[in-house]
Amino acid sequence: MSNSPGAVSPRELQITFPALDNTLGAMLIGTGMSSILAGVFVHQTFRYFRRYPKDHWSSKAAVTILCVLDIVHEALIIHTCYYYMVSHYFQPIILLSGVWSLRFVIPTTGIISMISHMFFARRVIILAGNKCLFVPVAAISALLILSELAFCAVATFAIFRDVTFQRFVDRSSWIISASLGTRVLTDSVISGAMVAMLRRNRTGFKRTDSILDLLISFAINTGLLMSVINLGAMISAVLQPDALIYCAIYIVSSKLYSNSVLAVWHRSSPSPVRLNSRQSRNKNRTEHPSTGTSWLEMSDHVAAAVKTSTNTGGIDLWDAVSNDDLIVTLDNLG
Repeated sequence: MSNSPGAVSPRELQITFPALDNTLGAMLIGTGMSSILAGVFVHQTFRYFRRYPKDHWSSKAAVTILCVLDIVHEALIIHTCYYYMVSHYFQPIILLSGVWSLRFVIPTTGIISMISHMFFARRVIILAGNKCLFVPVAAISALLILSELAFCAVATFAIFRDVTFQRFVDRSSWIISASLGTRVLTDSVISGAMVAMLRRNRTGFKRTDSILDLLISFAINTGLLMSVINLGAMISAVLQPDALIYCAIYIVSSKLYSNSVLAVWHRSSPSPVRLNSRQSRNKNRTEHPSTGTSWLEMSDHVAAAVKTSTNTGGIDLWDAVSNDDLIVTLDNLG
């Protein structure tokens, strides 16, 4: 049987079949990690709608859009793995071309990243306060986000134009590297600006500054994590453009973006800290029930109070927010 003309020895079969460890193997690992993060995001979305039913419709719409995009993104990468590893198992010729679901991963990831950056850029603009800082911060943030969107659009066009992976690598791999580099720059600039604005709004009062320190820590950790991940993807795209390691990191970063946005909307602590009238400040704050409004909905009031304390020459944030109708929920910012 082994001596028949049409037989193929195991050694010859091993030589002719391409290695999949840095292509589909990397995609499989990335899909598994993204599935875990997708489950975390859906769980937090469910808890958000249960805990904060009084949030503005725009906030609920933004969370819903992110959740839908995240689910669609996960379905696309699962279909990609199933297509190559199950439906067309042991068909090396199929590996040369990209399936439609893999092509749609790039624009879906780009939209999620853009929404995340727009959200954090808005936080920075609110903290900027005066026009001297507002204009340059808004201009730089808008320029970086638009650049990222442009690279994503060009990459989407290129991956639909180029039928095979090799043609895409030869003609358009630089677009992916440039897009990832723009994301690294955007994460670094927005996180750095947020930290700078928060430090600028320090008042010298211990309780106020402790809140700002927690926000600064959150901004640094989030920005550093995303910058390192996107930098790793960019290096992989430059050094190994014909592999899919950068693609695996790319799809995981999408889940981290969506989870980082929802982490600001919804915190895990069941005991809110409330800032309202002088009478309520003298009570045990952990005994007050939640108002059904998330921290994001009231964070503009916190920023306004911080700016008020800065402009009035040192009024404590807890004293600046003295309206009985104003209740700010800060759920375990640490």
